[in-house]
Amino acid sequence: MKTKIILWMMAFIFAIPAAFGQEQQQKQQARKSPAEREKERIENLTKTLKLSADQKKKVTTLFQNNRKEMSKMRETMKGKTREEIQELMQERTNKHNAEMKKILSSAQYKQYIEIQKKERKNRPNFPPGGGPRPGNMPPPPGQ
Repeated sequence: MKTKIILWMMAFIFAIPAAFGQEQQQKQQARKSPAEREKERIENLTKTLKLSADQKKKVTTLFQNNRKEMSKMRETMKGKTREEIQELMQERTNKHNAEMKKILSSAQYKQYIEIQKKERKNRPNFPPGGGPRPGNMPPPPGQ
C-alpha cells in the first residue's frame, strides 16, 4: 500500500513540471509576430470599417510601410529623452492618420479615430522609462 502511495506521489511530482512546461509553450505560441498582428488588425479594420478591396490594399501598404518606418525610428530613438521620443511618436501618428484620412471616407475616418481612442483606453499604462511592467513588479519593500 505504501509503495503505491509513494509511486502515485512521485508520478504527481513529475507530472506537475511537465504540465507547466506545456502551458508555457502554449503561451509562447500564442504570441504573434508584428506582421501577424498587423494582418489581424487590417482584417478587423476591413470588417469594422467595411473597406473596399482598393482601400484594403492601400491600408495594407500603409501599415507595412509604417512598420518598416517604426523599425528605423527605434534605432534613432536610442539616447533620446522621453519627451523627444513622445514628440517623434506623435509626429509619426499624425502622419499615419493623415494618410488614413486620404484612404478612408469621412465616415470611415471618424470611426477609425473612435477605434483608436478605445484602443488607447484599453492599453495598459506602463511606467515611464521602461521600468517593470505590471505583473512583473517586484514586491514592496519589507515583504
